[in-house]
Amino acid sequence: MYSSQLYNPKDFFLTTILAGGVFTCDLLLPRGFAEEMLYTGVVFFATQRLPRRMVFVVAIGCTALTIIGFALTFFTLGGAPSSLSWPFRFPIINRAFCIGGIWAITLLALQRRRALEALRTSEDRFGLVA
Repeated sequence: MYSSQLYNPKDFFLTTILAGGVFTCDLLLPRGFAEEMLYTGVVFFATQRLPRRMVFVVAIGCTALTIIGFALTFFTLGGAPSSLSWPFRFPIINRAFCIGGIWAITLLALQRRRALEALRTSEDRFGLVA
């Protein structure tokens, strides 16, 4: 299972490769695919394999890549809009949902991990008493 003290650096490297792949898809695919939602899978993978602090680093990185991906695809392909018209708002709404999903998965998965560790500790104490 998970050890909060030790982790395999290969898992962080794999997480970085996955995030880079999603970022590449974000840049190459045309607008409207919502491929930035794949960052939630990267964060979920990180919550299963990495320590708590590293999960927050991955979540912050995926959030930054989501924003950078929006800036690169929208402003380089379509030019800066003069006002916040509907075609400009739609990608912003998609990215906002993505960022919300990244942080919801991060916080809920880490809360679940903390609850499982407390349960494991409680079971160990009960085994000593019984």
